[in-house]
Amino acid sequence: MNLKLERFPINQKLSLRAQHELELVRSIELIQQSERAGGWLAGGVVRALLLDQPLSLYFYPPERLVVRVDGTTNAIWTCPGDIDIFFPNAEAPKKISDACEMQPTCGGFGTYDRPRIRGLRDDKLDEEEFAQVTVQLIDRPDKCFPTVEECLHSFDFTNCAVAIKDDELLIPQGWSELEWAHQLDVVNATSPFLASRIRKYMH
Repeated sequence: MNLKLERFPINQKLSLRAQHELELVRSIELIQQSERAGGWLAGGVVRALLLDQPLSLYFYPPERLVVRVDGTTNAIWTCPGDIDIFFPNAEAPKKISDACEMQPTCGGFGTYDRPRIRGLRDDKLDEEEFAQVTVQLIDRPDKCFPTVEECLHSFDFTNCAVAIKDDELLIPQGWSELEWAHQLDVVNATSPFLASRIRKYMH
């Protein structure tokens, strides 16, 4: 599908529960610094909010049980979600990263830290398990874009090409229909992590 983006007020697309969890995310000092520096939230965490998925499950997904043909089961670990922040240039995230002494990400796209988040929990699990979340600042020059729209056009999946900038949501046309149909729309196949990401989002 062609990526045609639409803008909406946050309160028009997010449930009250999701709006509250977005406030919790935005209460993290590192994210506040990043947004003040012109950054925006994009990708998986925004998708989870739009789907009204509890962020406790996004950050700490349970193991999945896969039933084999012979009737036996196998537990598969699901990669925890993180918060990706994109910027219009590489200087802004580098300045924040240096000041906060952040570590480089495994993929080499930026730096990360594990700040604490308050108020996000699941009664089934210990509250301490939700004490920290992973925040990644994307600072590789070819992943920095002057506008949110250009950034989202570089994404591999339409499903993840969603963003929150200030008080607005940016969502591709047809996004809801894709999600309701449980379809994954690949629009950029150049990512070196494409195969693992397809496995991640198809489960």
